[in-house]
Amino acid sequence: MTHHALVNNEYLLALGLTLYHVLWQGAAVGLLGLAFTVFLRRSRPQARYIAAYSALVFMTALTLGTLWWCTPARNAQEAPAVAAADKQPATFLIVPTRPRRPLPSPEQALASLAITAPTWAISAQRPLPLLLRLDHQLYAAAPWLGVAWLGGIALMALRLLASLAYTQSLRHIGARPVEQRIAALLEDIALRMRVSRAVRALESVRVKTPCIIGTLRPVILLPAAVCCGLTPAALGAVLAHELAHIRRHDFLLNLLQNVMLTLLFFHPAAWWLSRRIRIERELCCDDLAVATHGNPHAYAEALSRLAELAHSTSALAPAMSDGSLVDRIRYVLAMPEQRQHGARGLAGGAVLATIVLLLVFGSLGGPQEARAQQSPPQVPV
Repeated sequence: MTHHALVNNEYLLALGLTLYHVLWQGAAVGLLGLAFTVFLRRSRPQARYIAAYSALVFMTALTLGTLWWCTPARNAQEAPAVAAADKQPATFLIVPTRPRRPLPSPEQALASLAITAPTWAISAQRPLPLLLRLDHQLYAAAPWLGVAWLGGIALMALRLLASLAYTQSLRHIGARPVEQRIAALLEDIALRMRVSRAVRALESVRVKTPCIIGTLRPVILLPAAVCCGLTPAALGAVLAHELAHIRRHDFLLNLLQNVMLTLLFFHPAAWWLSRRIRIERELCCDDLAVATHGNPHAYAEALSRLAELAHSTSALAPAMSDGSLVDRIRYVLAMPEQRQHGARGLAGGAVLATIVLLLVFGSLGGPQEARAQQSPPQVPV
């Protein structure tokens, strides 16, 4: 594809303009998620988990909606309504302009400036104001940013597919059934947690931390150090935690989370929300496991023992490097019975969500229609 064809490709231009919008939209949604986290800091982790996951879903929906808003197909549907406005020379403010014509040159931009803004057109040789020059450069770079976005999505998708293939291989390579005592313990805990699906437990030499694989036929993978180095009570706590993941369908939700992160890989707010989701997910499973285990102190002791095994074998050390296990132990030991700030946090978050929605949809829809109805004065150059 030649440079001219790339610059004038409406679909790549729509991708680039969408990227500009998503940068500020994602920042607004990230601030909204942060506000929910602060408001719900004394609530159950399930509330914070729902808030963070909903924010990531909302950011993804905004991205897809903005992309549809900028696509040539939608603009073609509006062609009769804006035919009169399209006869005027183009202006190129990124927000909220949508692509309808090939990219003007700087000379055409100066000519357009002389007609649509006569107060600036004192001299045909006068350079463009800084704002319009910057806007023109952003508009020119939009197709290239669209190409970069597509390339990043392709790389992230390949990474996700490779991770899925490796995860599925863990079922068969280097794995064997656990001892009968562990299988019986797993069956007893699954019955108490009301997990209706059949769950298998395998001892694996390839995993470095207990984990689950699959949704329809879930499998719990346990490292050999966990099977041999934990007491029955501690092992029961680990199994209860993994069964909580299965009960909550976390494998599927985590897969959807990674798909959304593949689309929004460029935005720091998406990565922050994804990290918050993972932290709150573990706390949610700790809640369910403690409710089954019945003793928060025994459960916290099991987590501590798991950390000791990780340190001694260095297999789990990377997973513990962010300090999340310490926070989980602190949370389990505190385990407040009454949390009364949830309703107030949800109310405050709802107000912020309403403000963000008004800003997003108002900025996308309002000025464009107003500009289409406006007839700028005709002033000769």
